[in-house]
Amino acid sequence: MARFAVALASLGGIMTGWYLSVLHVQAQVGNQVGGGLCNLDGFVNCGSAAHSSYAAIFGVPIASLGIAFYAGAICLTLIPTKAVSDKQAAPEVPWSPAGITTTLFFVSCLYSAFLLVISLSVLKTLCPFCTVMYGLNAIGLAAGAMWYGKLPHKVVAEQLRQFKGLFKSGSALAFVVVFCAALLLAVNLVKADLGIESAELARQAKKQAAHEQVFAESTYRAAHAPGKGPATAPVVLVEFSNFPCPHCGELANTLKQVAEAFGDQVRIEFRHFPLPGQEDGQRAARAGVCANQQGKFWELHDRMFAGAPALAQADILRYASEVGLDADALAQCIDDDLAARIVRADVLAGSTLEIRGTPTFFLNGRRVAGAMAYGELESRIRAELAAR
Repeated sequence: MARFAVALASLGGIMTGWYLSVLHVQAQVGNQVGGGLCNLDGFVNCGSAAHSSYAAIFGVPIASLGIAFYAGAICLTLIPTKAVSDKQAAPEVPWSPAGITTTLFFVSCLYSAFLLVISLSVLKTLCPFCTVMYGLNAIGLAAGAMWYGKLPHKVVAEQLRQFKGLFKSGSALAFVVVFCAALLLAVNLVKADLGIESAELARQAKKQAAHEQVFAESTYRAAHAPGKGPATAPVVLVEFSNFPCPHCGELANTLKQVAEAFGDQVRIEFRHFPLPGQEDGQRAARAGVCANQQGKFWELHDRMFAGAPALAQADILRYASEVGLDADALAQCIDDDLAARIVRADVLAGSTLEIRGTPTFFLNGRRVAGAMAYGELESRIRAELAAR
């Protein structure tokens, strides 16, 4: 039963490792990393880990090393061993399949702990699928120790006391052979996938090269757009957003983190893109224009996203009072045609840029659709800064 648990945990590790290898390829070619569980918010995401220097050892993705390790562990579970009855004590056999398995999973758990500390303290994010792999390593360690018949630290101590026996162990040799073969296969598959992704990216870039010329600053930027950060910042991020949109609220929180982290290196500008016929969205956009005239756009911006979807006139005026705006003046301005014209100008610009949904933003002219997690966006901004 313990041997089966090791094999099952290892099979799960191979599947998780392959998915992480795919994410590694996405990071290498500059695509957005993952989705769903891999892009929940600024803390729980896969992008930071995939883009970090900790994602590979001497150029080899650690996910590929993991695949090879788990393949070797499955091989060990297939090696026949002498049966022991329940009444007998477990044999103390150095570098047996059970001993090797337990020792290897012990080391993998130590490395998992190291990566978890790096993730939380340095990257300040949590990669959900990396965490799954850490859990599988813990299961493998526990199952291996049960297979051997002793506590993990005692198993490892016994193996190390007879270290010379490692070089005479057929099980160890079998593990090394399978590990090397699986690693070679995994690395070549990643390289092939990387080549396919790079070729596809190049094809798309060539196809869209003429279209991307539309994204000149004169198209996606506007003098009336509220912004924070110096006009001379090397990185300019212009978002087209809609206050009732939940994903726009997620991006707003991410951009607050960006502003705090990068300071004068980044300028963030906001343009309105409410949906046609969406009364609350249109009203909130006009309120944003009016708040900008009173010099408190970002205050009302944050409060309306926090209060959404409650964006009726009374709600907006209450939010305005809370952030120190003149609510009466704001109410008059919301009904003024000037605010409506500014909103229509933003919507026209967005339509010219072929925006199909919100949020959509332009990072130094490059279109990005959707609420990107902070770790992913941080990596892209750093790449822009490094290129200048």
